[in-house]
Amino acid sequence: MPWPGKERPDRADSVKIKALQSIVAEQLLAAEAAARGMGTDSASIRRVRSLERLLVRDELYRREVLPKAAPTKGEIQEGLKRAPWSVNVLLLVSANQKDAARVFRAFKGGNPDSTARALPPALVRQQDTLTISLGAAQKTIEDAAYALTPNKPAAGPLYVKPLGWVVLAFRAKIPNDKFLQLSIPDRIRNVESTIKRVKESDLGGKYYASLLGPRRAEANPDLFDRLAAAALGILRSDSLRYQKQGVYSVGLIADTLQSVLEPILDSAFIQMDGGPMTMGEVLDGYRYLRFGFPGIEERDFRSRLNGSIREIIAAEYLAREGFRQNLQHSEAVRRDVATWADYWNSLALERSLRDSVNVTDEDVMTFLTENGGVLGSPYEVNIREILTDSLSTSARMLEQLLNGADLAQLARQFSKRKAWAERGGESLWFRVSGYPELGFRALEADTGAIVGPLKVRNGYSLFRVLGKRRAPGDSLVSFDSLKTLARQKMRGEKVQQLISRKIAESARNHGAKIYYNRLRGIDLTRQNMVTRRLIGFGGVMVAVPTLIPQYLWINEARDLRDILP
Repeated sequence: MPWPGKERPDRADSVKIKALQSIVAEQLLAAEAAARGMGTDSASIRRVRSLERLLVRDELYRREVLPKAAPTKGEIQEGLKRAPWSVNVLLLVSANQKDAARVFRAFKGGNPDSTARALPPALVRQQDTLTISLGAAQKTIEDAAYALTPNKPAAGPLYVKPLGWVVLAFRAKIPNDKFLQLSIPDRIRNVESTIKRVKESDLGGKYYASLLGPRRAEANPDLFDRLAAAALGILRSDSLRYQKQGVYSVGLIADTLQSVLEPILDSAFIQMDGGPMTMGEVLDGYRYLRFGFPGIEERDFRSRLNGSIREIIAAEYLAREGFRQNLQHSEAVRRDVATWADYWNSLALERSLRDSVNVTDEDVMTFLTENGGVLGSPYEVNIREILTDSLSTSARMLEQLLNGADLAQLARQFSKRKAWAERGGESLWFRVSGYPELGFRALEADTGAIVGPLKVRNGYSLFRVLGKRRAPGDSLVSFDSLKTLARQKMRGEKVQQLISRKIAESARNHGAKIYYNRLRGIDLTRQNMVTRRLIGFGGVMVAVPTLIPQYLWINEARDLRDILP
């Protein structure tokens, strides 16, 4: 998983400590979320069940296909002979075995292209030139191609699905320079990986076909129409957003579709052996199976959508076979489901805590005032002020102003800020950073408005706003924008403080203790990237949940802190 600074060796110890503290935080938040009953709503339950079906299918693949796909010693030896070379061949397709046999007998050496051109057109239905390398073609074609030599110029007739009867003719042997540059151990690993991939594909396909061959399923046409119409409507509403690398993805709109189709999510959409699939279960299939739609023309889209649903049904049948074998109880599936469920529950609690935080206008003004030395410099105000010693005196001045008294005259008589009092209380233009207690309140008020009584450092201030402007030469954000930024920053700080306190409290309640010395045995990879996990029988997901940096809580629970030896 990615993590800030993970790629830097000089930060290894710090990265390990903070990551460990964040993992502990996630577990504590998940435990607190469970205690609050989070994760029990229908959407959360459906999401976990969808993931469980995916992982059960993957576990089925790992048990039924992977063990049989391990390369044998003989296969590796043969692969090491083939991998340094590619074979360029002519591939000729005939209508039947008899015609293919005549084509085969025509190749007796010499130039294969000339021989092919001399063949009667009726014998060859299709012709192509191929370069065959290890693992890049069907096993039948690969075996035949690598057996060819100038002295054995043709192979066939071979029956190859879906082409039919074919003949291969030798053209050239081409060195694989990239493979030849590898070290011997890397060559062996490369060959093992290639053979394993090919065998997995072959064995997986056979298992897939044997399990699904007798199965049937039927979609409710009315619900299909509603799904197609909803998907097209969403994709067309923002086609640029939902188009990735030239294709449209229903997976990108799965959440939106679930919201639009919420009334029918529990409706039986697919009738199939073992019980129906609901609309919600079908939509969940798009989260992990990748389908690309080249366009959003209705007829073509509906046809491709129908095809994608067939694949989701096939994945469901595979998952049901895994459940039949009780693979949902396997250690690997239970561990991965629990990991993701804890992650989702911890996020749900974090969101709940965030939503509970409120920042008032007074909070914002306090923040601006406390940071006025920096934030106030781009703004200037002009006010007329009466500064007094007590709140009661300031309140009496306000009463007189409301009864029509002249503020300038009262300022000359009563204000403690003598330099301003001599001008009838007028401050003249000053930067808000000079008097942030006054300046930010003036910026917030309308010109001409009376502000106060206001508690300031040396008494109580009562003033009228004469004017406000940006300081000459400054072009920063408006004051309203500054308040918005301040509110966001304050809210972020309050949220972090609340979450940190909650985690620390939970740590104490659960008696948590962190053994930092055990971090010595943890290896740290330097690749700072999101890793994806390929799912058996098709599909992809993020390998592990993203670890959210959440380590400041340790400062709230100092009794849990320790020093890394």
